[in-house]
Amino acid sequence: MTENNPPVSVAVLGTGLIGAAVARNLARKGFHVRAWNRTAEKAQVLTADGAQAFDNPADVISDADVIVIVLKDGPVVNEAMAAARPACAKARSGCNSAR
Repeated sequence: MTENNPPVSVAVLGTGLIGAAVARNLARKGFHVRAWNRTAEKAQVLTADGAQAFDNPADVISDADVIVIVLKDGPVVNEAMAAARPACAKARSGCNSAR
């Protein structure tokens, strides 16, 4: 993240207690943070810290270099990723999975 390199774009899915702290710290360190939460207000609050809030998982990951998932359990992660799947082909990260 120098003058020659644009900031890395990080999508944060899940901006509850832990996810909000992650998003805020990334934004403060100069990352371009894209935030989504099932309760939209929780992501919207982060705009005061420089994050960009989105209404759905597909939009939040569409131009992300990195995707960080901070959700409560497996079923919620599966639900969010199913909603994001249409944008995976366009995402810079490619939505590669470790599974």
